[in-house]
Amino acid sequence: MIETICRRAAAIATWAFIVFLMALTGLGGSRPGHAQAALPEWQEYRSVAGGFRIEFPGKPVVTAYNRGGMAVSQADLVLGTQDFMASSAESGNIAGRPVDNLLSSIRARVAREGRVRGEERRDTAGFPSMRLIVDRDQQTMVALWILKQNRWITVTASGPSGFDADPTLRRYFDSFQLNAD
Repeated sequence: MIETICRRAAAIATWAFIVFLMALTGLGGSRPGHAQAALPEWQEYRSVAGGFRIEFPGKPVVTAYNRGGMAVSQADLVLGTQDFMASSAESGNIAGRPVDNLLSSIRARVAREGRVRGEERRDTAGFPSMRLIVDRDQQTMVALWILKQNRWITVTASGPSGFDADPTLRRYFDSFQLNAD
């Protein structure tokens, strides 16, 4: 009888230990009072100056400044190892310049900084644009440049190598809408 009690106590102790280990490693599912990785809370950003809207996977920091004679408005969000940015820069010196030359100039500058793995030139809402996927130092950046009259609109997202396959990145770019003006 004592032997049976000892075996039961050992079995209960073993199961208690297994449940404890599962709780420590998270294998036991969610437990009340314990934090889980939160899903992004998507926030819409509207650029009045740029004439576009996009959803960020959190609340972006919005800034406006002048750089090299260009008025820039920018929204930026850093989320762990990921960075999301959308900006609009007004520039009077691009009017009348050949679009292919402008896009080629951007591509050449970017190619000096990393390896261009993907390139697509297209129209976005009737305006010329270019999308690049660039790898550098175990990082991947996806960028979209749009020339809208005398304004550059830039949408980028970067993260760890292979980030271009991330569903968050896809939703971010899919949410982008350009006003036709």
